[in-house]
Amino acid sequence: MNLKFNWGDFWILGASISWALYSVYQVRLKSQFSVFARVTLIALFGAISLFPFLFIESIFFKSTSLSNTYLFWIFFAAISPSIIAFYLYANLQALVGTNVAGLVVYLYPVYGSFYGYFLFSENLENYHLVGGLMVFIGILLSNNYKKK
Repeated sequence: MNLKFNWGDFWILGASISWALYSVYQVRLKSQFSVFARVTLIALFGAISLFPFLFIESIFFKSTSLSNTYLFWIFFAAISPSIIAFYLYANLQALVGTNVAGLVVYLYPVYGSFYGYFLFSENLENYHLVGGLMVFIGILLSNNYKKK
């Protein structure tokens, strides 16, 4: 009854719709580029589209220090999730189909927890373990349901 939406909800809705369209058209539309080249171009144009936000944030909110550490993590974020992960996802889609490959998205919080633990020395709490177990059970149930 008291449900209220804010701008973040609309951003998530837009991102979800974009992801769904990307997943469907990644398989259906044939491209003259290889999967790796296509994913790299998507990552490149995604990074370019974020530059205005970097400048706006630097001018109006908080200036960004372009240290070596900062540039390393920007490079890591560009290569790891933006190119390698999407390349693997595109190949997985071609191998098993969009419906099954879509289940990989549910593993992102699990990956994030492990990255936090191994790269940033964060603690793994019980809720991480319970949530990860629930994700794996959901994927298992979904796969068993689809096979019948």
